[in-house]
Amino acid sequence: MPATTDQIRVALVEDDARLRRAFIEALTSAADCQPVAACGTAAEAVATIPAARPDVVIVDVNLPDSRGVEHVAALAAALP
Repeated sequence: MPATTDQIRVALVEDDARLRRAFIEALTSAADCQPVAACGTAAEAVATIPAARPDVVIVDVNLPDSRGVEHVAALAAALP
């Protein structure tokens, strides 16, 4: 789904699949948000999110493969 210029492009990193789906549903129902990526691990996020070019990334800080704070730095380096 392409985002319009009024929408905030949001990427999500959450390992709990039910919670991830709930966040995506909430973002999809918001008129001003457009989910552009949903990842379950830090490794997936670092590999996927830069290509999605989000405006905002929502990150779970307790991921099984990384502390969220650690991979936020990697994402920040990969995003403009």
